[in-house]
Order: sequence, then structure tokens, then C-alpha cells
Amino acid sequence: MQLPGKRISESDSLSISSHPTAEVSFSDNSTATCLVVACLDEEPALIRNAVAKFVRECQRIRDHYSWGVEVASEEAAVELAEAGEEDEGNPESEGTYVTPPRSAVTVKRRHGSVWKTLKLALAKGGVNSTNKRVGRFGPDLRTLKPQRILFEIKTTIYAAAVQQALGQLLLYEQTLGAPHIKILVLPHGLSITMREAIKALDILVVEYRWVGKSAVLDKQALDKVLAARGR
Repeated sequence: MQLPGKRISESDSLSISSHPTAEVSFSDNSTATCLVVACLDEEPALIRNAVAKFVRECQRIRDHYSWGVEVASEEAAVELAEAGEEDEGNPESEGTYVTPPRSAVTVKRRHGSVWKTLKLALAKGGVNSTNKRVGRFGPDLRTLKPQRILFEIKTTIYAAAVQQALGQLLLYEQTLGAPHIKILVLPHGLSITMREAIKALDILVVEYRWVGKSAVLDKQALDKVLAARGR
């Protein structure tokens, strides 16, 4: 990312940003870590807010390298305060709307790729796992012997996905009627604030990154989970 007024490289931006990132594969088979702007499948208001958040982050990065971390933090706080309803919430929409037909697209089943990677990693650690359904519900993976573990995988860290996963883990645990170590498996980029909030709910996070077309789990975080299971 090159910002006017001062040359700021992509590595400079990534080194100080906690904004969500994704590994992007290009037609020449090269890959790059990129800041995520928005999910285009979201509702228009959510896309608009995500783009505005990204623009504010770009401004914060430029201020950081131009004026220093203290000024950047102050300016970011002002920007966020002036955003008003954009981040504090909008009135709920009513009525109906029409979505135009879209041309065919190719969708990569990323969830399945992460599931397979996690399943293999657990097997290598000597842990048997299954996605056996709980009534009508289907946890992504769970272990059947004490200390039991529940895993829920998401392929984005957007609020809706994280909130859904938290609810699923809590619901599955209650339905199963036994305490479980609850693990949320997410792509890299979750903010420290959100991570601490999830931890307060007694739910652990294991992150993964995309390297080319392969999901690579945070082995250290997964090893801690398996170690906790053995206690």
C-alpha cells in the first residue's frame, strides 16, 4: 500500500495493523498477505461500514509513520467518534428489497479444507474426532472421550460469523449435557479486544492462515488445547 505524502510499503502497513488479513493467490501462482476491505456478500450497510473502517485504518497507518504512534492514536479516536451512527449502529431497515440475478461464480469450499486439516492434525496428535450430529445439529468436530472438545470452524472473522460460532458452541455443549473445551477455529486477524472477549466466555481460539491453497493451523495454539485436554 502506497500512501500519498510518505512512501509506506505493504510490509510497513501489515507490521502495525491489527486489521483482518487474508492470503491471496494470483493467476501466476504467487501469493500475498492483503488487508481485507469488505465481504461483498454482506448487506450494503455492512459493506459500507467495513469500507469506512478500512479507510480509517489506512489513515491511522499514515499518521503513525508521519507523526508517530501517539498522534495516530489520538486522530483515530477522533475519527471513530465522528463516525457517529456508522459504527454505533443504524436504524433497522423495514420493507422489502430486490437483489438482481448474478452471473455464475466459482466458489472454493474453504470450510471443508480447514476441516480436513484440523481432522488430520488431531489424528496426528492421537486424538480421535468425529462430526457425528447432535440431534438435528452438526458440530464441525468433537471428541467423544473426556476431556471432551468441541470445534467450530469459520472462514471469516466478520461479526456475524463469530457470533454464530459462539452460539453454536454454547448450544452444542448444553445439548450434549457435559462440559466441553470449546474451540473457535478462525482465520488469522482477530483483534486483541475480540479475542479477550471470547476468552471471557471460556472459549479458546485457534487461528489458521492460508498458504497458497492450504490452511495452516497455529500449531502452538492447538498443542495447548490438546495439553489442556490431558489434564
